[in-house]
Amino acid sequence: MEYVHSCAPPREPDPKARALWVCPACGSVWEAAPEGPGIFDFERDEAVTRSVWIRIEGPALLAG
Repeated sequence: MEYVHSCAPPREPDPKARALWVCPACGSVWEAAPEGPGIFDFERDEAVTRSVWIRIEGPALLAG
């Protein structure tokens, strides 16, 4: 039986500002896109939004 790799960006409880993530196993590139409207956090002085990860480049696209 072959190993099937299904990469997915990390889901961390501590929010971090991250726009791109590259899978170390296969090289797929994922981009964080805002999901819906955000709220303004006055303590941090920035907008807080949830993100959804979208794979923008996969290993098959890199090979040629």
